[in-house]
Formats: sequence, C-alpha cells, structure tokens
Amino acid sequence: MFKNNLFWGGILFMFFVAALELVSSKIEALSGGGSAASSVLDSLLYDGALRLSVVMAVFVSVFVGTDYSDGTIRNKITLGHHRGSIFFANLIACVSAAVLMQATHLFSLFVPGWFLFHDLTVTTNEVISLILLDMLAVNAFTAIYVAVCMISRSNSTSAIVSLLFVFSVSLLSLILFQELLQPEYVTDSASAEFVRNPYYIGGIKRTLFAFLNDALPSSQIMQLESGQVIGHTERFVIYDLAIMAFMTVGGIFVFQREDLK
Repeated sequence: MFKNNLFWGGILFMFFVAALELVSSKIEALSGGGSAASSVLDSLLYDGALRLSVVMAVFVSVFVGTDYSDGTIRNKITLGHHRGSIFFANLIACVSAAVLMQATHLFSLFVPGWFLFHDLTVTTNEVISLILLDMLAVNAFTAIYVAVCMISRSNSTSAIVSLLFVFSVSLLSLILFQELLQPEYVTDSASAEFVRNPYYIGGIKRTLFAFLNDALPSSQIMQLESGQVIGHTERFVIYDLAIMAFMTVGGIFVFQREDLK
C-alpha cells in the first residue's frame, strides 16, 4: 500500500481539500458571511467523508484489481495462501488506507484551523465520537468496494460499479434527508395558522425512509456533515458493522468459488 502511487495521490488530494476548505472558510469569515468563526472548525472536521468515499472507490478498484491484472493473486494461492486470508489482507490494507487518508484530512484541518478559528463549540468527546462515526461509514463503503473488486476481475468494471454505487446511494440519501426534514405542520401564509404539511410523509413510508436514513453510510455522513442528525447515531455503528460483516462474509463465499485459471 505504501508503495502505491494512487494511495499517496489520495493522501495529497485530502490534504489539498482540507487546505482549500480552510482558505475558503477564512475568506468567508473575513467577509462577514457564513457562520460564526467559533463554529466553522466544527463543521469542517466532519466534512470530506463523502469525497473520501469516492476516492476509495477508485483506489480499491486499482489496488485490489492489480492482483488480477498482474496475475499476483494466482501466485499467492499457488504458494499456499488461503483465499480468505487474501481477502482479509486486501480488506485490512484498504481500510488502513481509508483511515490514513481521513486522518490526513482531519490533521490538515485541525492544526491550522485551531489557529485560524480559535476554538471548537463542542466537547472533545463529541468531536471524537462524530469523527469515529464518519470513519466507520467510510469503512462500510470500503468493505463494499473490496467485495466488488475481489469478485470482479476487471479494474474498469469494478471502478464503474463502485462509483455508480456511491453516487446513486448519495443521491438517494439526499432525497431521504430532504423528505425526512419536512415538518408535519407549517404556518399557512394566508391565515397564519398551523396547517398540516402536504409534503410530510408518515406511516410505513416514513418508517422505511427512517431505516434507510440510518442504514446507508452516505445518509449517515450527510447527517453528520450537516449537523442535523435526524437518525439514531447508536444505530449507525450497528448498521455499518453489519454491512462490513455481510460484505466480507459474502465476498469470501463468492471468492472461494471463483475460477482463477
């Protein structure tokens, strides 16, 4: 992983994203726009996870796919390595890459951001909890990408499937988030009385939307980045771990039956 140019490209990308966010936020603060300076750093720390999810879709596809394109994976099996061990090794390497890229983004934001914006408005425990939730959501995406890439032998196919997946679930999450934010009652402009909001969803549909909003990693990231958590954060952990376990077990099951000749 440390010898992979794409990994270092991802590290540099997350560094430059952090620098760009800091510069643009400072310019906005100096111009009098945006939120108070003391709350800027709060929002920036949880920003970037969706971008990283897209970066990881490309990284995993190339990093894992190289084993197929170079024939390395057949050599590993010939030397006696178990297929499950090969799968886990790739998963651990890719999860490590995601954590290091996210750590780069956070460190590049926090150190200069502390001097630019002076303080955080949330407690240290809250910051750590939200960062870990963000990181877990990215790793859930990573586990999905690894499973796709271990099953597919084509780098391009894996990359396309992974990118289409992250973009499609992100779009779905945006729709879910906007729908669930609709209040049940709104003020009528004519009578100034509270009336039922026609766009409010309830019943089984709301239950389904709320479940997806808690379960999808992209929905979790959107809630954390927006600062409007309308789900249950304790369920985020359960769903992310379930996704990682399911994709790992399912991926190994299919990979065990792959004909690599």
